[in-house]
Amino acid sequence: LAGVAVTLECTAHFTGEVSNCQVLGETHPGLGFGEAAIALMDGALITPPSRDIQFAHTIQFTPGRGD
Repeated sequence: LAGVAVTLECTAHFTGEVSNCQVLGETHPGLGFGEAAIALMDGALITPPSRDIQFAHTIQFTPGRGD
């Protein structure tokens, strides 16, 4: 696998916490990358917006060098 992209839609709360992430699309469905992307984003802290907002974010998974 050369690389995988997962696009999520999440809610950013005015507290800065991210929640309610859902997969909008992924380049290789069924391999667990969508669930991994959700695990990375759910509960993440960001710069707080002035109000709760929905946003889309794409996460790129790239293969390591194997060292």
